[in-house]
Amino acid sequence: TAARFIRASPFQCLENSKADITIYVDGIAASMASVIALCGKPVQMSRYARLMLHSVQGGCYGNKDEMKDCIREIEALEDTLCEMYATRMGKDKEEIRAMYFDGKDHWLRADEALALGLIDGIYDADPVPEDSTPEQVFQIFNNRLHKPQNENSMNLDELKRRPRFKNCATDDDFLREIGLLETEAGKVPALDAEVTRLKGELKVFQDKADADDAAARKKLLDDAEQDGRIDAATRPIYENLLAKDR
Repeated sequence: TAARFIRASPFQCLENSKADITIYVDGIAASMASVIALCGKPVQMSRYARLMLHSVQGGCYGNKDEMKDCIREIEALEDTLCEMYATRMGKDKEEIRAMYFDGKDHWLRADEALALGLIDGIYDADPVPEDSTPEQVFQIFNNRLHKPQNENSMNLDELKRRPRFKNCATDDDFLREIGLLETEAGKVPALDAEVTRLKGELKVFQDKADADDAAARKKLLDDAEQDGRIDAATRPIYENLLAKDR
């Protein structure tokens, strides 16, 4: 039972955290693990996973008074666990005690846990047989920890939705397209440099054209004023007309 106090501390840490901590139940959350799962914000459960609730188990050694103390401790722990489950499920504590603390192991599928309010959602995973025993479920999910998950197909399916990869049928097809993308990406810095150079040359050309145009307008006005066609008073009018006529 002392171990249960130790395992209750993660519950307190997670429950009291101000962060939204998502908990995923991938395989089996049994006994105290099912309690820790309660503090997920939210808690998501694989469609093929299992929760298990049962009475507190423990052992002690000593005289009759020590035995009685052990029983009182177990009963106190059960009362606390009943309150935790009841709070999560929106039920009365005594109702929870009668349902799940009767000395038996109670295994719950994801849909059952969701209906009871123990979890917030269900996500898909590779299926396991519906009639699997708890030991078989544990072994299936434990094996997955020791081999790569089949994420490659999912990623390829996602790529196929993009026009660039829609005609890819094999891994080699995907790799070839990715190689082309890498080649194209490698050209980007050079293209950026070329664009910058051309913009610079264009500005020089525009600046020179503006300067030449301004000089030509000035000469035209100077000549007109010199031969008496315009004077200093009318010159601004013609300057504006020439500027608008560019």
